[in-house]
Amino acid sequence: ANGTATAKVDVTKNITLDLNGKTLARDNNAATLFVIKDATLTINGATEGSTLVGRLNVGDSVYNGGVRTAHWDGKLVINGGTYSVGDGQTVIHVNGDCLNAAVTINNATLTSPTDNGVQFNGKGTFAINNSTINGATAVYMKAGTLTIDKDSKINATAETWTAPVANHNGSNPTGDAIVMDSITGYQGAISLTVAAGAQVTKVAEG
Repeated sequence: ANGTATAKVDVTKNITLDLNGKTLARDNNAATLFVIKDATLTINGATEGSTLVGRLNVGDSVYNGGVRTAHWDGKLVINGGTYSVGDGQTVIHVNGDCLNAAVTINNATLTSPTDNGVQFNGKGTFAINNSTINGATAVYMKAGTLTIDKDSKINATAETWTAPVANHNGSNPTGDAIVMDSITGYQGAISLTVAAGAQVTKVAEG
C-alpha cells in the first residue's frame, strides 16, 4: 500500500528501501529521509509507479551556540523511480559540512517545481546516470565532484532566467541548468564532468 510519513526519518545504518510500484509521501512535502552517520540508503524504484514525494537529505550537522560540534556524512543510491517535492524545496540536498558524501542517481526522474532539482553543498562524489533532473535550476553545486553521463537530461524550468550571483548561505534558483557557486566556508573544490550527448537546457534570456 502507499505510505505517508508524518515526520522526518533519520537513516543511521545501511538500508534498502524498495518502493515496489508504490508511493511514499511526506504529509507536507517536507524533508522525508535524512541519511547520516555514514549510512548508505539505497532506494529501488525500478517497478513502474514507484514514487517518492519529499526531500532527501544527505549529511547533517550539530550546532551549539552557533558552533558546529559534529558533522555526519551519508550516501544515497537511487535506482529508478520518480521523485518530487513541493514549492521552495530541492529533491536531494547534500549538507555543506559533508567531507565524504556520495549520491548516485540511476534511471530516475527528479523534479522540483520552483527550487533546485538537486543541491550538492558538501564535499563528495556525485553521479547522474540515465536520469532526468528538472528544477528552476536543475543542478546547484557548492562543492564536490559530479559526473553526468551521456544519457541524462538536465533541464532548467524557471519561468524566466536571471543572472546567478554568489550566495553565502543557500542558493538562488536562476533558470540555469547547472550553477557552480564556489564559496569560502564550504568543504572542498568543485569538479564537473558532462559527457558529450547529455541534454543540458537553460531558460532563455530576456
